[in-house]
Amino acid sequence: MTWKTAATLALLVWMAATAARAQLTDSVIEPGHPAIAYGAPAADLVAALNRRLAAGEVRLAFEERTGYLRSLLGALDVPIESQIALFSGTSLQSRIINSRNPRTIYSDAFDALPAAARDAVYRRLWQILSGQDATPKYARLSAADRLAIVEILRDTKKDLPAVFSPAVSRP
Repeated sequence: MTWKTAATLALLVWMAATAARAQLTDSVIEPGHPAIAYGAPAADLVAALNRRLAAGEVRLAFEERTGYLRSLLGALDVPIESQIALFSGTSLQSRIINSRNPRTIYSDAFDALPAAARDAVYRRLWQILSGQDATPKYARLSAADRLAIVEILRDTKKDLPAVFSPAVSRP
């Protein structure tokens, strides 16, 4: 690097630092303001759990199938059933049911559907999770993932059709 390049680089760094300092000095944002409190320790549930974990007050249990997920959700008092959403990009209603606006099987709206409609959703779920639907778009779901999802459904949805019963089938 030549001395001219080094001098130019140093000048650019100095100008950037000066501009940044001026922006903070003239800013309406006050980092120390109570509404922002950048210097204060975080007070949300996750931060509190992190502090309890660091202090050894809490330990998360690891499960082979789901890792730390169930234990973490339990520690945060988040119902596991709140974490499953269902939607299909190939649905005839994909303009209203999509990743930004999913319809979940853990909702009052789903539970209020006519039994035939719920059964149709469950049938489709079983086709995918059991491997009956072997189309490429579902190939990325491993057998272990499929089984984990089925087991979560068995644990959390008491109105599942008999096909989901462990005595009847296994994906």
